[in-house]
Amino acid sequence: MSAPERSASKRGRTRNASSGIHSSLQDSSSSNPRPIWLSAPGIKFDSKPPSLQEVIAVVNKTRAKSAPWPNGVPYLLYKRYPNVLEKLHKILGSAWRNIKISKEWMTAERVYIPNEQDSKGINQFRPISLLNVEGKIFLSIMASRPTKYLKENGYINTSVQKGGIPCVLGCLEHATMIWEANQRAKSEKLNLHVVWLDLANAYGSVPHEMIQLALRMYHVPEVIQVMLDDYFGGFRMRFSTNDYTTNWINLEVGIAYGMHNIPNTVRNGHGRHIESSRRQYMSRQSRWRMFNASPESIHE
Repeated sequence: MSAPERSASKRGRTRNASSGIHSSLQDSSSSNPRPIWLSAPGIKFDSKPPSLQEVIAVVNKTRAKSAPWPNGVPYLLYKRYPNVLEKLHKILGSAWRNIKISKEWMTAERVYIPNEQDSKGINQFRPISLLNVEGKIFLSIMASRPTKYLKENGYINTSVQKGGIPCVLGCLEHATMIWEANQRAKSEKLNLHVVWLDLANAYGSVPHEMIQLALRMYHVPEVIQVMLDDYFGGFRMRFSTNDYTTNWINLEVGIAYGMHNIPNTVRNGHGRHIESSRRQYMSRQSRWRMFNASPESIHE
């Protein structure tokens, strides 16, 4: 299927999915009102193919010891040999222009990493996805474009969304806020109530249709929508342990931990729905809300 045909097919799938999401939002309770569509952006999205400078910047930020998988090519190859990196840049540019992501970039080997010493139960492990570094470079560039676009157009409220936003020191800011509140509570002999909030399985729970709807609401160009739709739709993975390997599994919802696609896209899938409901949830990295009030006011 050619790029224009894939684009037309994608438009039809997204339109149908969006209609279903609108219906579910409108038919549900008042806590799920119709999403708010944003006005056209003042600064257009940069949809040009990746530049060589962007590729170099991504490679320079990577760790040389990152595990190569499954083709065995490490970042170190591109760090040490600029001529090889230039050839990779041409491949990435061709993939972008043809709106075609290699199937090899959509294949992941998933392994379990222990969260603590002497881990035995499955709940004591977390899975990570091992992918080819070429695809991770390509998708890292794709990830940086929406973040810049959303910031420049004021589509991100950084007083709420801090995780994943460059130059926003959310952890430091929140640590300072809670320290100051603690000092005030001590000096004025007040009660201090802190509630930690987290979305269970945040990355793994967002439907791909919701992500596509968020992209449309933010006026992200269709070339990005098509590539992400192909990526999510074609992504497959399998799990491996010391003595067992599963069959290949298609990713039907959310994203797999370790995928270098667009984490902010998933946040936006949550964020637009949350904003339309007029509720403020903290980001994954900023997962607490502080109430310097009585317990009764918290329940209210």
